[in-house]
Amino acid sequence: MTEHKSAEQKDDVLEELFVDRATVLDQSVLKDMLKDRIQLTKEGSVMPLPQFHTLKRDQRVLLALLAQKVIKIKLGGEEKLTPGAIVAITGMPRGTVAPTVRDLERDGYIRSEKGAYWVPDSLLYKAQQILTPQK
Repeated sequence: MTEHKSAEQKDDVLEELFVDRATVLDQSVLKDMLKDRIQLTKEGSVMPLPQFHTLKRDQRVLLALLAQKVIKIKLGGEEKLTPGAIVAITGMPRGTVAPTVRDLERDGYIRSEKGAYWVPDSLLYKAQQILTPQK
């Protein structure tokens, strides 16, 4: 006897593919990337810690963008940062930040829109590759 599934039953099978944003975005991974490198204030300021300044330029830019992602998640507001805002957070010269964000975008680690940059949720694990020391 062949069993035929109704369209509704078939849709239920596909339902498991859908998740909410909180499930997709692994906040513990985000926390681990920022821990010991960045602190955030309840007012939404990003405060780099001493270890932050020993990192490579692409790592510092990614951390600034990820810190802004956390601020958006916890406090609301805008996730995207302009190069000027990245300069203010990282302390790096604009002449260093501009080519770094271009390189990160070209290599698929970040996205841009109207001159502002961010790390989409879908690229969080790719960003982790740059920020996690190789053993």
